[in-house]
Parts: sequence; structure tokens; C-alpha cells
Amino acid sequence: MISIITGSYNRLNNIKRLISNTVDANQLLELVIVDGGSTDGTVEYVQNLNHKNIKFINYGKRSSYSHFSNLAIQNSKFDYICQWDDDALLINDWDDVLGLLNSNIYDFHLFNWKLGNLEDRLDPSWLKGNTDENNWNLEDKTEQQSETKILTMNYGIYNKKVFREIGMYNTRFHFWYADGDLSNRAYHFGYKHKSHRDIKVFVFNSDSNKTYTKKDWKIYQKNLAKYQKQKLPNGIKYLDENT
Repeated sequence: MISIITGSYNRLNNIKRLISNTVDANQLLELVIVDGGSTDGTVEYVQNLNHKNIKFINYGKRSSYSHFSNLAIQNSKFDYICQWDDDALLINDWDDVLGLLNSNIYDFHLFNWKLGNLEDRLDPSWLKGNTDENNWNLEDKTEQQSETKILTMNYGIYNKKVFREIGMYNTRFHFWYADGDLSNRAYHFGYKHKSHRDIKVFVFNSDSNKTYTKKDWKIYQKNLAKYQKQKLPNGIKYLDENT
């Protein structure tokens, strides 16, 4: 079915909500959490749950989004990976997402997401709009990706064959643009994607450790130029065939 992957650090309340929204809501999901050495009770809480559909990796120290994502992918058990954040909740039913797997046409699927507060997700007026209306953040407006748009997979699902054939997350990125880099790599190497504006993800407006750097942006732009020429950057790790 689907392995949902995320990294976390000292965000116990987010982890509790995430578990409730994912593996407690649908038994066909796996949740893979890579923790960066939390000291707020997250480690003890998840380990004491002993949840059969949670794989908890206590890395013990902070690292990058790309590194944690790759660790989670390598330790996941299903053929489809859903990239997630610990401060995100699916508004739809997970059966809507699982239904996407019935099609063999697309290699990855992109969902619509929007920042908000906890009360917003219950507000019909906040939920209104299904493209870029009212700050919904699905950036590609058509089936074909514009060269000038940043294609992001956070939040969305990928077939594992993508990671085996063109590599996983580039660990040169700290946080920002890592998912866009991977998505553009997949797009420019011929993998088919579909945007699902009706599958909506609520993302908390909260303090974050997501650090923007000019270095990440420069790497993104440099790699994008390579992808447009069908070239892969050096240093990309590939998912093992047995995973």
C-alpha cells in the first residue's frame, strides 16, 4: 500500500496528531518516522505505543530533510512512498489517496496544500477553492509542467521505481528545494505525474526548523539546468533493488 515518511525533532504534539490522522485512521498505511534526537518525550511516546504500522528510527541527532527522507525510504516496506511533514494533516479520507494506486499511468501524484490554524480545517470558507485560489498551493496549473514553475512533491506519493532509476533525495540540500529538485528530476526524465487539486492537505502555521538558504536555491537552479539536458548530478544515491 503506502509508506508515509517524515522526519521530526521535539514536536510531540504534531506526532500525536500525525499518528491519529494516518495509521490510526487507515490500517493500509505505514508511518516511518525518523527522529533527530527529541528530548520532549517523542521517543518514549512512540516507542511505548508499539504500533504495528509505525516504524520509528531514532537517529539520535539532527540532520537534513534529505538525509532523513532517504533513511525513511530505505526502511519503508511498501512500493509507494508518501512524502509528509509532521505538521501536516490530510483533509480527505486516506481511501481517496489509496484509490490513486489503481492507475498504472502515473508514476507520482501531487496533492494540494495550504497553511492554516487548527480551527481553519473545520471552516468551509477556508476549505473553498481547489487551484491556487485562497492560497491553495498546488503550483502546476495543468497536466504539463511549466519550465518556470517549481514542481514540488511535498505532499504527494511516488512509486519506488523512481528512486531506483534516477536516485533519491540529493543530500546537498539542507531543507528547501529538496523535494522540488527530486520532482523536477522525475519530470524531466519522463516520469508521468498527475496533480490532484481535490486532495487537500492542511499544514500548520507554526515555528519551524525549515531553514531557507541561498545555497539550496543555487543548487536547485544548477541541477534544473542539468535535468533539462537529461543529465544527473554527481553524488546521488539510488534505492537498492531489494528495498
